[in-house]
Amino acid sequence: MKAEKENLDGQMNLFDVLSGKVEKESEAEPEANEPEEEKGEFYPIHRKAADMQVVMHKIFEDMLEKEKIVVAYLDYNVIYYKEKENEPQLLQFTNAKLAVDRYMEIIERLRDDEMLIEDEGELVLEDV
Repeated sequence: MKAEKENLDGQMNLFDVLSGKVEKESEAEPEANEPEEEKGEFYPIHRKAADMQVVMHKIFEDMLEKEKIVVAYLDYNVIYYKEKENEPQLLQFTNAKLAVDRYMEIIERLRDDEMLIEDEGELVLEDV
């Protein structure tokens, strides 16, 4: 928490972007071809997911394939995401707001998929 208070530059810039103050500047920059992962919002980590504190999580199940999709918000700045048979992803964000925003974005996208249902199953985190 102390580290977030010391470095508020990223958060202030995010609020400016959301309010529209920096929108014109970002449109002029030719970063449209750059993948979202490359913008420095998060970076892969190599810790064990089981060693982290689960803050929130959702489990979805594909109605036809019966495969699980797991999304978890860990340690207040880490997102765990495992979709069906794919390898799990563990991403640590530079601050909690970015992590929560990504978590909610993933949850909303999964809820919009009519072939998925929310599952009340037990949360199992696989190591990355």
